[in-house]
Amino acid sequence: MNSVSTTAVNTQLFPLLIGKGKLARHLHHYFHLVESPHKHFDDARDLSDPDLYRKIREVNSIWILTSDQSIESVANELKSRMIKEDINPSAYTWIHSSAATAIPGMYTFHPLMTFANELYSLEQYQSVPFAIISEKAEELRAKFPLPNTNFTIPGDQRAFYHATAVMMSNLPILLWSLTSKEAKKKLSLDPSIFHPILKQTLENFIQQGESALTGPIARADHATIEKNLTAISNTPLLKIYEAFL
Repeated sequence: MNSVSTTAVNTQLFPLLIGKGKLARHLHHYFHLVESPHKHFDDARDLSDPDLYRKIREVNSIWILTSDQSIESVANELKSRMIKEDINPSAYTWIHSSAATAIPGMYTFHPLMTFANELYSLEQYQSVPFAIISEKAEELRAKFPLPNTNFTIPGDQRAFYHATAVMMSNLPILLWSLTSKEAKKKLSLDPSIFHPILKQTLENFIQQGESALTGPIARADHATIEKNLTAISNTPLLKIYEAFL
């Protein structure tokens, strides 16, 4: 991973955000909060709308925020229609936000954050770091349209970067969900009983890193580990526990 930039940036990129999913809604809201120039078009299924091309003529970049599988097809169809509208697609910077997807001719601005249904506060948005993924990423750093920390990832490291994000954000939820279900089934425990330990564990990791680990694995307490394994031997938790030994 290359150096991180926290320098205030100019707003040379004036994007049109296209999409109506969670990320599109959050980014549109954040652009409004920081009063950063942008336009928004929410219906990527109707690229014939004249209002879309009016907005395109007012911006200099197009940020497609649709599903990973549809980004390229939306971009290609939009470029074809722009030509018919006498608009040169090459005059625009093309952006998407899928860390897992490389698309020729497009840069990736990936927010390293998870987005819920409800919109966030300005402080929450400002804390989000963005990965700029491209072999030419440095060219865009000074043009990045939001006042956030950003960092560059080479294009050939895209998949590894995305895997680390998945493991940090997505996989723990699967582990917590499975553990909660087993505890509720075997012990009749409501999942909320674990919320305090979850919150403190995460805070300890943020503050202390690897040294935040406690419990039988941290102290090499093999007798207790064996008791744990025996207790969960008939559940899906066994293989997960064993994977960390």
